[in-house]
Amino acid sequence: MSLFPEIGPGGGASIPTGVQATSVDYAIAAADYLILATTINSVTRIITLPAAAGNAGRRLRIVKVDNSNGLVRAVRAGADTINGTTLFQIGGSTVPSTQWDTIDLVSDGVSNWTAVHGAALPVGLDNTNLPTFLGPQAIGANGVASDSGHQHAALTFNAKLASDTTVVTTNTFQALLTLSPAAAGVYLISGMVSFSLPATAGAYGQLKIRLTNQAIDIASAENQNVAAATEVAAVPFTVIATLLAADTIQLLITGSSVAVTAKATLHVNGVGNNATQLSAVQIG
Repeated sequence: MSLFPEIGPGGGASIPTGVQATSVDYAIAAADYLILATTINSVTRIITLPAAAGNAGRRLRIVKVDNSNGLVRAVRAGADTINGTTLFQIGGSTVPSTQWDTIDLVSDGVSNWTAVHGAALPVGLDNTNLPTFLGPQAIGANGVASDSGHQHAALTFNAKLASDTTVVTTNTFQALLTLSPAAAGVYLISGMVSFSLPATAGAYGQLKIRLTNQAIDIASAENQNVAAATEVAAVPFTVIATLLAADTIQLLITGSSVAVTAKATLHVNGVGNNATQLSAVQIG
């Protein structure tokens, strides 16, 4: 299974296949194809497209990898258009967004990008979901997608923190959430930890993602309190990793004191346990 465009019968062109994960606004580079965008709460994540001119037939895919209510917005370069207007977004009242929603784009090589909103991959908490993943398709001379048989089953997994969990031992990582994928392969792993930090300047909460069978850490992140005031902040993460058959994915946390807590729900207006979670979807 491949996420990347195929070289058509004319072949020989250099087709971008780069993967870029970002939790900040980002301008797409020449080598990029897949953009994995993380939003936080009500933030609008701005992804700036390259110029359409000189990029005839170039395809891009932007994926919203988190399940917050933030928006992902593709915006034009210069005076270009996207579907004849200035931007295209997922989220908001027009196109409600969920985790794994996509924007697929193709350039006309002159001044316009054609954009299509793709449906999200549903995440099954029982680990039995087998949704269909529709990969990039060939675009015919008339602009109509062809080769529609490129469909693959995609395994998806999700775990959410059931209750607030406090650091047990300062500066010693402890397991918070665990996923056990059913098959080896390449996985997109993402999620967030909502840390509650004590009113101490310099207090911090840290997380890391570990593949247990390979005994390797594949991602880490932290949040630090710069003032002597209680702080609650979400720390998102996104990483792509190759899992072996016996691997499990662990989200671990630690902190500067036993007063550091991972929150299961928002500290104000929280509905449901969704403030700290770990997700994985097989992409290869």
